[in-house]
Amino acid sequence: MVELVWDQQQVGTATTSAGHSLCVGGDSSVPPEDLLAMSVAACLMRTCLRLAADQGIELLGFTAAAHVDGGCDAQALRISLAAHLVASRDVPESSLRALWDRAVRASPVAVVLGAALDIELEVTRLAEPSPRTP
Repeated sequence: MVELVWDQQQVGTATTSAGHSLCVGGDSSVPPEDLLAMSVAACLMRTCLRLAADQGIELLGFTAAAHVDGGCDAQALRISLAAHLVASRDVPESSLRALWDRAVRASPVAVVLGAALDIELEVTRLAEPSPRTP
């Protein structure tokens, strides 16, 4: 659950179920459209990483850039998301693309957005895994 409180100074503060707070009022540096884009990218990332682990696919990297076209006053929003999956050359590209397709179908946020979501996927397969840093 997220709680949103607007105070007399016209500042909105959102508090997450984990107790983290974020200013979302008029002077906030984080507009609601960016919060929506962040939510879409984060939900797809979590879903993709969970499905990859369930299927024994080791992802070496995941990045996403999301943008909301239109704003709070727009009649219709479009959310554009470009994702990039990185895996070793041992993982076929077709498996990575199938994993991503399953993640899009299983992501609750992506399902709710439906046709309002435009997604592009880039896949990189490395010759050998990069060393992990702790």
